[in-house]
Amino acid sequence: MCSEYNVLTDTAERLGIQDDSTIRKAKEFLRVFQSKGSVKTLSDIAKTILCLDLASSYSGICFDKDTALKLSGLKKSAYQNNLHTVEKVLELDKPLTISELCVQFNCTVVKDLAEEILKKYKATDNKIKDLGHPQYVTASVYAACK
Repeated sequence: MCSEYNVLTDTAERLGIQDDSTIRKAKEFLRVFQSKGSVKTLSDIAKTILCLDLASSYSGICFDKDTALKLSGLKKSAYQNNLHTVEKVLELDKPLTISELCVQFNCTVVKDLAEEILKKYKATDNKIKDLGHPQYVTASVYAACK
């Protein structure tokens, strides 16, 4: 475990991350990721770099993705997929909102209608427990656009 943290500090140095709070946050992310049973196909250096990426974005520190891609040995798509997986495992992903979705699809006009549709659906269907799931937000925006 100690050698993993040495790898983390060395990698942070190579990526130009000098902020101690970011490095500590990355160590915490790496420790939690290891304890939750991580992705077995990832190398230790890739896990370290992904945790550094998340810690730097969490701290608002600039992160060199090009160097990170080279050091991790992953292709860009694999890097993004694994970053999303690590984010999910660490429970750092933020929930999808109607506002975000409307901005993303350039249909901000239907935002209020979509929120009203979702509110009515929540009020009428008491059986569904996971109304925070993105499919309900997406469905309400879709229905509002129709």
